[in-house]
Amino acid sequence: MLVKVLQSARFRPAIDAAGKPVEASVEMRVELRPSTGTEPKPVAAKPDPQLTDKEKARIRKMTCADFDWEWSLLRDLADDAAATEFMPRIAITMYAAMRTEAGEYVDAKVWKASAKGLREAADRCKETPQALFWQDTFKPVMDEAVPK
Repeated sequence: MLVKVLQSARFRPAIDAAGKPVEASVEMRVELRPSTGTEPKPVAAKPDPQLTDKEKARIRKMTCADFDWEWSLLRDLADDAAATEFMPRIAITMYAAMRTEAGEYVDAKVWKASAKGLREAADRCKETPQALFWQDTFKPVMDEAVPK
């Protein structure tokens, strides 16, 4: 994969203020991380920061009963692709960002464990419908699935 990335880099000559080519060197930094495997991390076609921020706030306030209702609807409509729908994808992104901010680079592991984690969170939410989905259920489930 690294070779593909480097081969896809485009050459652009260094130029001076007059637009003439000059001798220069470029330092390229490459960070190697574990792959997410054959399944790429789902991303929005055109992320809308305001919509994403509203969804994050909604997820933080969501009870397990709310999550259970929405998850059931998504599972009925999207089946195995439910984890790539907007609400679950944002919840997973929030969790991955939280772990990264803590200095843990577990992004690939988080995405790999996400579908199973969402199913486990849904099962736990059925048992505790008044619990908060994000704080009380999803984070602990993902912490178990992706240990430090």
